[in-house]
Amino acid sequence: MSASASTPATRPPGRLAHRISVMAPPGVVYDLVADNAHTPRLSPTVVHIERLEGDSHHDVIQRWVIDGGTPRTWQVARTLDADAGRISFDQLAAAPPVASMHGEWSIRAGADGGTDVELSHAWTLTVNDAEAAEQMVRRMDTGIGKQLRGLKRFAEQLDALTEHEFTQETSVFVPASPLEAVDALWGPAHRPGRLSGSASATVVAEAERCRSVDLRTAPGGPVLRRCYVRPVDTVIVWKQTEGLPAYCRSVRGEVRARPAAGGSTVSVRRTDSLVPDALAGLPAAAVAERLAEVRTGAGLDPFAGSHG
Repeated sequence: MSASASTPATRPPGRLAHRISVMAPPGVVYDLVADNAHTPRLSPTVVHIERLEGDSHHDVIQRWVIDGGTPRTWQVARTLDADAGRISFDQLAAAPPVASMHGEWSIRAGADGGTDVELSHAWTLTVNDAEAAEQMVRRMDTGIGKQLRGLKRFAEQLDALTEHEFTQETSVFVPASPLEAVDALWGPAHRPGRLSGSASATVVAEAERCRSVDLRTAPGGPVLRRCYVRPVDTVIVWKQTEGLPAYCRSVRGEVRARPAAGGSTVSVRRTDSLVPDALAGLPAAAVAERLAEVRTGAGLDPFAGSHG
């Protein structure tokens, strides 16, 4: 039987290639792309990446992103070749309207010690519809553009941006199992009582193990949107990029529970990433003041919510 016009194999694939020049060595740029820990730091749209299996040559990862204000997640199989500066990837079990997605990073030495980066994509859709195809191109164009600009900025200002990442960590004992401790923080109904300065919490969108939550700091006060990811049952990762002052790039955090005698140890970490250019010339005390303003203004006590 011949393939009908509705099968993905008969549809012309969509294709896009994006290029950018980065004034940083190719090895630095490759590591920033290959190492999943860096991606949420440099990309405004990526909340978390979890390696499910594999090593530095072949792996399967799960990505959680904010796409047009909506959380999305998917799994990707990657082949990594550091010597060639190439990372190819295929989306696994693609969800409609995507039928298949293949991509490749090409990271090569450029002029003046810099790096030429190309990120290409090819895909098919589950529907044979011109409007859906155009929407896909627009969505890809917007998201990839943000991703590459974030990579360029981070690679070129790596030392300065790293110096302006401020992390707080603490661990506390909770008389509950690791699963119970994290369950108590995952449910939005619990958050007003557990997050300092949070008067209400409303789930506005959900995906697999992921939800966007609006936190109101006080009755009639500002609403802050965070994306929470629960990659495994005993871990919550979150990120906020909206509702922050101009001198703050993002706020990220993690809650991780581990077994302990009679309960669990809950580790809480929060990282505030400030913008070096916006703080240039300010004394250390002024930078500390700005950092305190972010933490107070966001109503996000990094140690709250972990005391049972």
